[in-house]
Amino acid sequence: SAHTFDEKPVDQTDPCSLRNDNLPCLYVSSCDANDLATFGNFQISDASTDEPALQQTSGSICYDDVGIHIKEIANESFIFSPYTHCNDEVFVASDVLEVFIAPVNDVYDNPIWYYELDASPSGAMWGGLIDNEEKGNVSTCISDLGCIQPGGT
Repeated sequence: SAHTFDEKPVDQTDPCSLRNDNLPCLYVSSCDANDLATFGNFQISDASTDEPALQQTSGSICYDDVGIHIKEIANESFIFSPYTHCNDEVFVASDVLEVFIAPVNDVYDNPIWYYELDASPSGAMWGGLIDNEEKGNVSTCISDLGCIQPGGT
């Protein structure tokens, strides 16, 4: 079944359970917690019914003192990416894992800015800091550090 955030029971440990506007919200806990945030069960966004995507992606996310840890399992029959360098626009005509991270003061707030991190199956990565106040796609590359070069680590 489709995820509907307004039908979720209120969970005092998960501020996202207080939202009732059907906007995606995922409360991420520390990696030390026994209850990691998970994602999956995706639906086709332009279908007239609650139709599940044929090729599913699932995973988990948590944080610790080192950083944010994202584990993804993608079931896809054909993966394509022509990109091989960090900061290539891997989100253009390519398969990509996109992660959007935005700090807010309150669970009901819309972010003023957000990080967008896009990872290509070829190992190339693009990162941007997006200004959400102007509703434009103004971005600034974060850095080449941490990118995986093809054949490297």
